[in-house]
Amino acid sequence: AYYESLDYIEYQEGEPILRNWFGHHLNHRGLELTVRAFVADTKGVGRLVANNLGVGVIPSHVVDKLEREGLKFHRFKGGGTPLKNGISLAWLEGRTLSGPAQAAMKEFPALIKSLT
Repeated sequence: AYYESLDYIEYQEGEPILRNWFGHHLNHRGLELTVRAFVADTKGVGRLVANNLGVGVIPSHVVDKLEREGLKFHRFKGGGTPLKNGISLAWLEGRTLSGPAQAAMKEFPALIKSLT
């Protein structure tokens, strides 16, 4: 009931990030959530949360950066391991990869699987 009483800021309709967080950390499913705004940017969600417009799930590195800028947050403690989203990288053979894709392949070579 406590979590259903809060207002939320989310990235997209359907609240997938919030619902994944509640399921992963608290084993809560099917909550009736009141979402006040949808913002497709993690820093934007963080700024709305910091200005008391709602609660949101924000990557810890984004919270760290916003705190260094002087914004204040309350971090809810989750249970167990951190919730992580996988990243998929696909490319066409013979095409040049973007800078971010090249950086990802260089940084995480063991995670890259060739689909040839």
